[in-house]
Amino acid sequence: MNAEQFRQRLEAFVEAQIRDQVAEWEAGGRYPATLHREAGEAGILSVGMSSDDAPCAPLDAGLMRRAMLIRGLARGGAQSIAVGLGSHFVPLSAVAGGSKECANEIAPSIWNGTHMIALALTEPHGGSNLRDIRSYAQRDGSNYRISGEKAFICNGTRAEYLLVSACLADSGPSLFLVESGERVRKQPLVPLGWRALPQAHLTFVDAPARLVGQPGSALRLLRPALALERVNLAVLAITSARLLFDEMLADACMREIDGCALAEKQAPAHRLACSATQLRIVETFVDALLTSFGEDGAPAMPPQTDIAMAKNAATRLLELVAREAVQFAGARGCVAPSLAERMFRDARLLAIGGGSEEVMNEIIVRDLRRNHAESNR
Repeated sequence: MNAEQFRQRLEAFVEAQIRDQVAEWEAGGRYPATLHREAGEAGILSVGMSSDDAPCAPLDAGLMRRAMLIRGLARGGAQSIAVGLGSHFVPLSAVAGGSKECANEIAPSIWNGTHMIALALTEPHGGSNLRDIRSYAQRDGSNYRISGEKAFICNGTRAEYLLVSACLADSGPSLFLVESGERVRKQPLVPLGWRALPQAHLTFVDAPARLVGQPGSALRLLRPALALERVNLAVLAITSARLLFDEMLADACMREIDGCALAEKQAPAHRLACSATQLRIVETFVDALLTSFGEDGAPAMPPQTDIAMAKNAATRLLELVAREAVQFAGARGCVAPSLAERMFRDARLLAIGGGSEEVMNEIIVRDLRRNHAESNR
């Protein structure tokens, strides 16, 4: 289906299957696993692209089509669902970068929603820093076995496939595909935000694993995949901020103090104006990023610096709008299942996920220093 047909299909799916269920799923701590099968059957997980002849064809979708998936799911009112149903492109693209054969083998079941894949990089002691991995792999015949721990893994309790980073003797950080089984112990976690998204602490005990790509190639394979993840998070943040701002504006026009709407009072009105201005600026930046690199014939991914700037700007704005939205909603904004309360909790996870603001700043300033050095040669 073309992009417009996919947009309409996605909008109808969110309206019928997600929007009215969000509050219940958030309160219950998980969305139903059957939602993946339903999304797969509707062509949502494959962004409306056929994979009959080429199992990995959806991976060739431009940034605009993949951003459409994140935006459409986010407009359902829950970041947890957008992450749950929209993050499979990240690990699957890394698998395809290392082994087309392996990707072709597992991709069909992921597109149709019968299986899930999760990225398992973060470790309890030091986050997702590939230079400080304690999980390790040992050769076992033609394959490998992995031992170690991974923490805060989205859909970690459900995913049949796990893309795991681990150190291989004499080769450094490498990527492995692990099929969930008895040697992968899963401990559910209760996160600050994204309450409807199952998250887990995983312990691997000599778990059978398949090497993805060459030994020591984790950083090379993950660089474009993590860039895609950060683009997704920037899109999710700005879409959430717009959704929340629209509700905040409605609250400001409806709530009255001394017979006067909040939006008519100078101080609240100026705060609305400032939020609206910042929202327009960041939306324009993110849209320009997607447009420039999301069309046919354009490079597959924008520069790392632009992506880092977009993620920082969008997540910072979301936290600002979330704080303001709670204030404008009053007590109602502090109580579930209000959108303001949910987004206030979710915003912090977006800022940390995919690389914190500090990590993004390091990427930005590294590029600035390089450009400065080159201009002064």
